[in-house]
Amino acid sequence: MAGVVARTGLADVTAAEVAAAAEVPRTLVFHYFKDRTGLVTAFIDEFVGSYGDRMFLAGDESPREKVHLAFGPGFYRSGRDLLIWLDLVALAGRDDRVRDRLRALWNERWLPPVARLLRTAHPAATEAQADAVAYGLLCLIEAHWAFQAQGVDQPERTDQARAAATALLATLPN
Repeated sequence: MAGVVARTGLADVTAAEVAAAAEVPRTLVFHYFKDRTGLVTAFIDEFVGSYGDRMFLAGDESPREKVHLAFGPGFYRSGRDLLIWLDLVALAGRDDRVRDRLRALWNERWLPPVARLLRTAHPAATEAQADAVAYGLLCLIEAHWAFQAQGVDQPERTDQARAAATALLATLPN
C-alpha cells in the first residue's frame, strides 16, 4: 500500500489500487478491511506507527547518539517514506480521522517512550523536563525533514539542526 500512497496520496488511494498493487482480488482487501476507512486506519496504525517506532525507539544508542542519527541519512528509509509522512501530515489538516490517528500515535505511542528514554538516561530530570525535551527534540527532527523535502537541505542546515537538538538535550540534568 505504501507505494500506492506515495504515488497517489492517501486521500485518493482506493481499495482497487491497493489490491492491484498487492496482486490480490479487491474482495480480499475488503475481507480484511471492512471498508476504505478501515484500510486507511490500518495503514496509519501499522505502517506509520511501526515506522515511527523504528525511527525513534529502535536500537540501544544513547539519546545523544539517537539525536545525531535522527538528522542523518537513513532516518527515513527512503524519499518515498518521507513523502508518505508529509502527505499524512498535510491530510491531517483536512481530515479529522487522520488527525485523530496521528495525534494518538504521537501522544500514546511515540512521545511517552521517548520521554521515558530521556528519564532513564537522565535520572535527575523531572518528568516535566523529560517530556518537554522529548517534544522539543521531535519537533526539531520533524521540522528538519520537512525543510529537507522543500530543498532546504544544505549540510550546514543539518549541522545547525543537530546542534540545536544536542543543546536541547544538554538542558537535562544527569
